[in-house]
Amino acid sequence: RLPERLSWWSRNPLAALKIGGDIVLARISTGRVHRAVAKRLAREQAIYPGDIMKRWPVGTSVLWVTLFLFAYLMVYYLG
Repeated sequence: RLPERLSWWSRNPLAALKIGGDIVLARISTGRVHRAVAKRLAREQAIYPGDIMKRWPVGTSVLWVTLFLFAYLMVYYLG
C-alpha cells in the first residue's frame, strides 16, 4: 500500500500537498467553509495529477533578471 501511495504522490507533489492540506482543512472545518473545501477537494481530486509542470511565460523570467540586474547596478553605483 505504501508504494502505491508514494507513486500517487510522485505524479505531482505540489498538487498532492494541496489536496492533503484540503483534506485536513475539510476534517477540522464546519458549515460553509467545510462545504466550500469539500467542493474544491472533489474538483482537485477529479483532475489530479493535472499539469505536472508549471508553465511560466519567458517574460516573467526576463522581468526577474532585469530587476536583479537593476538592483545590482544601483548597489554598485551608489555603494
